[in-house]
Amino acid sequence: MGGEKNGKMAWVDEVDFKKISCHDHQGFGCCYSVKELVDEGERTKIPKKNGVYLILWRGHGMPGFNDGKNTGFPQNPVPRTTLTEALPERWVKGTHVIYIGKAGVLNGKGKSNLYTRLREYLKWYQQKKNKHHGGRDIWRIDNPGNLLVTWRVTEDVDPEKCEKALLDKFTEEFKQLPFANYRH
Repeated sequence: MGGEKNGKMAWVDEVDFKKISCHDHQGFGCCYSVKELVDEGERTKIPKKNGVYLILWRGHGMPGFNDGKNTGFPQNPVPRTTLTEALPERWVKGTHVIYIGKAGVLNGKGKSNLYTRLREYLKWYQQKKNKHHGGRDIWRIDNPGNLLVTWRVTEDVDPEKCEKALLDKFTEEFKQLPFANYRH
């Protein structure tokens, strides 16, 4: 992070993963449920800019989990590399953050941005074929339409560096990655 942490990425230090929620954005934008972004057309509010995004669990305690068979494209269900019974072991207590993701590249030479990345990610919920494979275990949480999505535009900083800084901070605090950032 170097010099960027003192300037353009200083906001990462201010993020409190224990407090972040739909009511306390910690510098991220408004929260929308997955259902709102897909069914109610709120997706147009997602900026077509580089950034990082969070998926938040709005409930208290641990959710129920499913086997992933009814989520994702019918011929391509959510890969189940983790047994359903093992999912609770990965749940991170004390935070609503269950996934940290990035979209875009600093030099702008990619086609990805928050809008296109989240559009692909949300296709799992719509049971449509898609290219986004990171964080797919969120779809194994019962009622994933209730999960919340929030983002932060990072126009002048590489989203990959922001994502890494957020993941490092989260791991330092909780001694593990967010639930759906688990590496299989």
